[in-house]
Amino acid sequence: MLTDSTMVRFDIGGFKTGGRSLSKDLEAAELELDSEDIRDIHVDIELDREGDRILVQYDVSGTAHLICDRTTEPFAQEVQGTHSLLFVPHDRVESVTDGSDDILGFDPTDTVLDLTVPVRDTLLLAVPIRRIAPGAEDLDIPTSFGDTGQDIDPRWEVLRKLKEASTEPTTESESSNG
Repeated sequence: MLTDSTMVRFDIGGFKTGGRSLSKDLEAAELELDSEDIRDIHVDIELDREGDRILVQYDVSGTAHLICDRTTEPFAQEVQGTHSLLFVPHDRVESVTDGSDDILGFDPTDTVLDLTVPVRDTLLLAVPIRRIAPGAEDLDIPTSFGDTGQDIDPRWEVLRKLKEASTEPTTESESSNG
């Protein structure tokens, strides 16, 4: 649950028409993130209000501290995400959404837009699923371990023989009899 200290809020009190922008450095705790995972967070927000609609466009970036999937070594990677949201009065959300998650409702009398959850989600979605450290793609990673000449458990020996038999090429007479 977000607390008042973990908010990315934009003051819209007295903001009737036109554009505004905000640039802010954030601590990971303000987005309810672990500072060991993501640091140096920065967000640039552009607001454009026309009547009772507010278009919010933002760019969020930070440094993700990850563990390489290939080498299990820690590394840092810059991540960046951009997103746009349209805020409309609550009573008009259904008429304009078309099932979009990018259209949110707000009360026109509100003086603050809370962007904490969308900014956090955009940053988290920018973290790569496949985490490969720079240069790790070119490393030779061993795929077998131990001395292959050593005795193996006889239960596994049966499976090894089956595997070898299944990879042996079949002769023409064997394949035509099948």
